[in-house]
Amino acid sequence: MAAYALGLRVDQHGWTTDRIIAAACTLIAACYALGYTWAALSRGRWLKRLERCNLVTAFVILGVLVALFTPIADPARLSVASQLAQLQSGKVTIDKFDFAYLRFQGARYGKHALEALKAQTQGADGDLVRRRIDQVLAMKHPWEGSPTLAPTVAELTANIAVYPEGRVLPAGFMERNWSVEPEHWSLPRCLTNRGVKCEAYLLDLKGDGNEEVAMFDTNPAWNGSVFAAGPLGSWQRIGTLARHTLCADIRTALRRGDFSIAAAEWQDVIVSGVRLHINTLENPASVKCP
Repeated sequence: MAAYALGLRVDQHGWTTDRIIAAACTLIAACYALGYTWAALSRGRWLKRLERCNLVTAFVILGVLVALFTPIADPARLSVASQLAQLQSGKVTIDKFDFAYLRFQGARYGKHALEALKAQTQGADGDLVRRRIDQVLAMKHPWEGSPTLAPTVAELTANIAVYPEGRVLPAGFMERNWSVEPEHWSLPRCLTNRGVKCEAYLLDLKGDGNEEVAMFDTNPAWNGSVFAAGPLGSWQRIGTLARHTLCADIRTALRRGDFSIAAAEWQDVIVSGVRLHINTLENPASVKCP
C-alpha cells in the first residue's frame, strides 16, 4: 500500500527528496515484510529463515545508504532531474512550477538547473521563467513560500476596483513588484497572484494631504492592508485593517463613501523618541457585523 500510494504521488508530481527517501524506506520495509512472511509460512526451522532475512536486508540497507550518499541515487540530483522533466514535458506549467524547490531543496544541482533555465529558455516563456527565477533568488528563506508569477500592470488594473469611483492607483504603486516583498504571502492576493480581485480605497489617513491606499481581497474578503508612499515615492505596507472588512455591510458602506476618518481611540506613548503604539486585542471569532 505504501509503494502504491508513493507511486501515485510520483506519477502526479514527480520525485522529490522526501519521496526518494520514502522509497528507500519502503524498499527496506518490504525486505523485512517479505522475508518474515516467508519465514512465518514455512515449516521446520523458521528462525533460520529469519536469520537469513535479517542478513540479506542488512546488506540491502548498506547498499541503499551507499547509493543515497553518492551521485548514484543522490536525492537532490534525482529530484531536480524529475522536476525539470515535469516542466519540459509540459506536465507542469511555468506558473505552477515550484522554482523555489530547486533553489532550497535541490542543492548544487538545483542551482545549476536554475542558471541553465535562465540562460536557455527563449521567447515569451523565457521572459516568464527569468521573472520567476529572479523572484526565487530574492527569497531569503524557504519558509517564505514560493512566490507566484507577479501580475502585470494591466492585470492589476483589471483586477483592482478603485474607490472613489473614477480614481486610479498611483503609477509607482502599480509598477512595484510586490511578489518579492518580505512576507509577500500576507499581502492582498491580487498583488501577487493573477486573476484575484481586490478593492482599493484612496484615503488621507494622516490628514497631511497625502493619500494612502487601503486594500483587501474581495473573494473571499480577508484582512486588509494599508500602503503609504515614502519620502522618495516608494510604496510600502505600513499596517493592516481590522477584520471588520469581512462584513458585507462594511464593504458596501465603504464603496458608497459612507465613512469618516477619526482620531485613534488610544494615543501613542513616546519613550526616548520611540513611539509605542497600542494594538488592541481582537479575536476573529468575536467580530460582530452591523
